[in-house]
Amino acid sequence: MSTLHIFIPESGLGASCDWALRAAGTLSTGNSACASLPQADQVVLIVAASRILLTQVNLPALNQAKLREVLAYAVEDKLLADPESIHVVAGRAGSIPTGGETPLAVIDKAWLRQQLAQLQQHGMHPDKLLAETLLPRLENNAWTMVWNGQGGFVRTGPNAGFVLDGGEAQNVPMALTLAIDEARAAHKAPASILLYHTPDASLPQWVAKLDIRSEARGAWAWQTADVNGAAALNLLQGEFAPSRKTQAWMQHMRPVVLLAGAILAVHLIATLAHWAQLRHERNRLQDEMVATFKQTFPEAAAIVDPALQMQRNLSGLRRAHGAPDSADFLPLLATAAPVMRHGRIQSLQYAQDKLHFDLLLQDGAQLDTLRAELAALPLRADYGAPNSVPEGINIRLTLGAGPAPQQQ
Repeated sequence: MSTLHIFIPESGLGASCDWALRAAGTLSTGNSACASLPQADQVVLIVAASRILLTQVNLPALNQAKLREVLAYAVEDKLLADPESIHVVAGRAGSIPTGGETPLAVIDKAWLRQQLAQLQQHGMHPDKLLAETLLPRLENNAWTMVWNGQGGFVRTGPNAGFVLDGGEAQNVPMALTLAIDEARAAHKAPASILLYHTPDASLPQWVAKLDIRSEARGAWAWQTADVNGAAALNLLQGEFAPSRKTQAWMQHMRPVVLLAGAILAVHLIATLAHWAQLRHERNRLQDEMVATFKQTFPEAAAIVDPALQMQRNLSGLRRAHGAPDSADFLPLLATAAPVMRHGRIQSLQYAQDKLHFDLLLQDGAQLDTLRAELAALPLRADYGAPNSVPEGINIRLTLGAGPAPQQQ
């Protein structure tokens, strides 16, 4: 699985952005226009430390839905901002050095919405958004500091840290001094501080003035950091939660969908080919019947139904020579008589080689039985509309010689 990490600086996304792509155990880095970023299975945003506030509060026991509603108001006393203008997510309670408090990550809602909209314009749909503050590696009983030449940040726990808002080469940043004093007062001071610097900076001179043991660890870059440690505080939650679960599922199902589509296409082509073959065979047989009829009865002017016309003409020839025909009254009646027991014959007529019955049936089941048995006989049966009467069902039935016509 490939993962694309995109860094969003404090000023926000510009015409281009820094990225790192992890795929098949390899790491690629670069700077590209937002429209030309590499494609990956997962997209993770890394936001500059100065854009995200990490804090902790004691929260009441609430379900997730209720908790999201109160998070912005839980940090109201820590920020000079309208709760409606910030986006707040919570980590796991007890995962910070102060014990049972819940870690929170806070970001400006309008700024975040602007960054996501810019990426989505170029077809990028991020899965996670992590704070740069939580990327450096932690060690037991130690803080980790990253210095960029003018400021930086310090990671103090799995989901805790703070920003060094500016600084000088000679003087220890006030934020660092206050944080160390506060930790000592709570008996939570680290035994050491691990010092990193960005590739374009070096450690400041005030490092030697720290009244706590420090260890220089060399250069640090977000591109090579292990992001798994920061994954617990993913800011894409609530209204900013990824909305492409269905898209991702379809992406994974794409080979199956393509295979099913190919099978369906082959089946459809085969069905159409078979249908065309049957149609061609039907037309060929129809042409043969027409040719046979013309050969037998050359005086015929119009041929509409060669099979029916052939039968009628043959019946006429039989009668003309005194031979019985299946369309005569007695042969028709003899063929139909066995199934007429299912109904009471109200009237019977014979005209134009057809028998016309008025039948009284007991119910619909008797009508179904009559239909089934007539379908098995060499007769053409036409049914009138059933008419309900107190005694049962009246129906008009017309029978002629020959099998019922095949549906085309």
